[in-house]
Amino acid sequence: MVLRKSIILLVTVLLAGCVSMLSEQRKEAVTNMPFKGIRTAAFAVPAVLAVSHGNFENIIIKESVSPRIEYDGSTDYFEVIDVDVKEISNFTFVLNALCDCLGFRKWAVLSEAFLIAPDGKFVALKEVGSAQTRTLTGAFLRLGMHKLVVIAKSKFDGQLMGRISGQLDHLDPATKFGLPLVAHPTGVVQVNWIKEAS
Repeated sequence: MVLRKSIILLVTVLLAGCVSMLSEQRKEAVTNMPFKGIRTAAFAVPAVLAVSHGNFENIIIKESVSPRIEYDGSTDYFEVIDVDVKEISNFTFVLNALCDCLGFRKWAVLSEAFLIAPDGKFVALKEVGSAQTRTLTGAFLRLGMHKLVVIAKSKFDGQLMGRISGQLDHLDPATKFGLPLVAHPTGVVQVNWIKEAS
């Protein structure tokens, strides 16, 4: 019985990292040089994908292909997402740092996001939430293609973001386990553009 539970735990832990296979990543690097400003980076780097209203997309921020930016005292990897605004309205985005849980490695991106209008102006964002899940709200004041820049904050590398808890056998409380989830400078971020109820 103990052997069976141990095997189930091992298989669960080893296969839990498969979220990265369901994500979009850049096919080739844009440049080796880090960008100096968020606005410049937003318009110089082709978007890795577009997110549509009422849908979500998973993006991979990856060391070998994602561009870099000098920001907040460090050089960080980032990605750009296209947001096509078709009407002046309020918006809600939810950013989820998805755990890269392959084997006993448990880490996720601690990200920061900026939204830039077609005219290059920053869109005001109100943020609430935790290190792993953050909600961004605001108002679109212009139509057209906006750029959502998601930066993976490397200065928090290795810091505790939370814990991953589980239980091997739902009938046996002795099989509960917990593992630390730590910040990492690359990984998967889910970007969800929430469709408000009418």
